[in-house]
Amino acid sequence: PGLSGVVKVAGGAGHSIALKGDGGVWAWGRNQQGQLGDGTTVDRLTPQQVSGPSNLGGTFGGVTLLSSGPQAWHTLTLKPNGSLWTWGSNLVSQLSGTVTDACPLPPNAPNAKCSFTPVPVLGLTLRTEPYNALHDKFYPSIGCAPCTRAISLGEDVRSGRWWWESPELKECGLHVKG
Repeated sequence: PGLSGVVKVAGGAGHSIALKGDGGVWAWGRNQQGQLGDGTTVDRLTPQQVSGPSNLGGTFGGVTLLSSGPQAWHTLTLKPNGSLWTWGSNLVSQLSGTVTDACPLPPNAPNAKCSFTPVPVLGLTLRTEPYNALHDKFYPSIGCAPCTRAISLGEDVRSGRWWWESPELKECGLHVKG
């Protein structure tokens, strides 16, 4: 059986990751540089939950956003407090932090380091702002309740706030006659 409750997915170089609604991260595919985050370098055909650092009790969750890329042998995640966490290959120092696991690949970089479980990205915290779940339902610009509607594909991102009074472009919060 597959995963349920998945809200976001991303793909890396030979691996896939999924974020569930509960903040848990799951990964599967190639794992030669620890990019699955399960503490091993064993390839997985089925999704495995990403493990947390042992000093955090071996659990990793509370994630709101994840990313990887077609050339990436690593994964990057964001938590609500603005902290960034990453794991996998650190061949070009993309993980930051203290990374001590020896990577079995590539053979031309015998001293390459990896992280087989999530590590914090040191010295960088993203500014976090309140997030409204309506953004995921095509409400990119949110005003007061009577003024806000979802937009259609191709509409201006602020058109959901220009619809209720008249055909003129009046935006929620700017109901000034003049």
